[in-house]
Amino acid sequence: NNRMPPKLKEIFLPVRDEEHWKEVTSHSNRRVTLVDLFYPWFGRCDALDEAFRGLYMTLEDPDKKIQYLHADLSKVPVFPEAEQPKPTAKPRFLIYLVRAGFKG
Repeated sequence: NNRMPPKLKEIFLPVRDEEHWKEVTSHSNRRVTLVDLFYPWFGRCDALDEAFRGLYMTLEDPDKKIQYLHADLSKVPVFPEAEQPKPTAKPRFLIYLVRAGFKG
């Protein structure tokens, strides 16, 4: 029997550009969103991948409840220029939860 195990679903998604960033943080997104912010010279925080995958797998219909993204701060304008965080090697995360009826 030469069966391969099923391929793991990719649950860690890159933020592609500014338009994608606006989409994933919009009021139509009803999921908890965890964003790993990084600079390309240091890379994203792989240390949390296993913990997040474990959490993801325990949820019923996880795609409707949670998403994990990573954003290269040199390519995606997550913050206004005046508020752009100083480059650091320390992990930096944002957590979003948009509630119905919220007007930001």
